[in-house]
Amino acid sequence: MPPLRTLSAEMIRTPHFPEPALARIKRDAAVGIRQARANPEKLADSRLGANVFAGHPYGRQPDERQIKALTRQDLKDFHADRFSPADA
Repeated sequence: MPPLRTLSAEMIRTPHFPEPALARIKRDAAVGIRQARANPEKLADSRLGANVFAGHPYGRQPDERQIKALTRQDLKDFHADRFSPADA
């Protein structure tokens, strides 16, 4: 297998979710949420999506509290539940 495919396969099968990267992504997401709340157009888009897609994941927007509570183990559990070689 070519090196890039080997590396990609390893990253998909056994992701590491390094804590420094997770902290940076969570911080960036929180900033994005605050900026969206301050922008009337983004706020209207969010409310519209919540109504159009009520009861569907597209209709849910995470808030800062949810982002802050997200852990590395949550990501690992989600990955283990959703990704497997059998699904490829």
